Amino acid sequence: MVTKQDLQVLTTTLHDFVATTVTALRSDGGAQETCIQALKAQTQASTTQTRATDTALARQGAMLLALGRQTQDLDNRSRRSNIRVCSVPEPQGEEDAEGLLTTLFSLILGEEGPDQIQFDRAHRALRQRILDGAPHGLICCLHSYQLKEKIMRKARSRPSWHFQDSDVIIYNDLSPMGRPITQALRDKQIPFKWGFPFCLQARYNNEWAQVRWPEEVPSFLQKLELNLIEVPN
Repeated sequence: MVTKQDLQVLTTTLHDFVATTVTALRSDGGAQETCIQALKAQTQASTTQTRATDTALARQGAMLLALGRQTQDLDNRSRRSNIRVCSVPEPQGEEDAEGLLTTLFSLILGEEGPDQIQFDRAHRALRQRILDGAPHGLICCLHSYQLKEKIMRKARSRPSWHFQDSDVIIYNDLSPMGRPITQALRDKQIPFKWGFPFCLQARYNNEWAQVRWPEEVPSFLQKLELNLIEVPN
């Protein structure tokens, strides 16, 4: 038979068990809260570090872009006296590149040409020959920058020049990075010129458009009514 004393003992035991359990739960809850706060602090620190890293990467990207522009500008400056001639038939054997270019430039200059055209170098473009493909372009560096500019001014009066039974095209020999745009300008017969520091200027509908940075390319093309072109940075 269960006595009153037995019930008191059972009640005390149950009370102690519940109290111990609640204390343990509170302690565990406090530990969990501490852990949660630590995780929040760690997450905040990680977020701050990520933002700092993103900022540093953006800064480095801008520095690399500026360095690339400066390198391209220096590359173009080193080519200021260069001319590239495309579509001149290529012989199977050796050829006199200087003699060939002298004849072409004399044709372009006409009576305004000098008695002698001096080259620092003249050669075919240095790339692998493709059988039955387009001939290698002729590249030359004229000793006189003024003469080079005179040739280019006269050459721009026509889209191409008939020479050795071919229609040859004459370009400034510049860094290849902007060629997709310049090719589109030539296809639409839009006059353009290069500026230093590096920039591309084009005249369309009696207005000049200019591009210096990659992010300016879409608006530049839109102003010239050209399709969007993917251009390397």
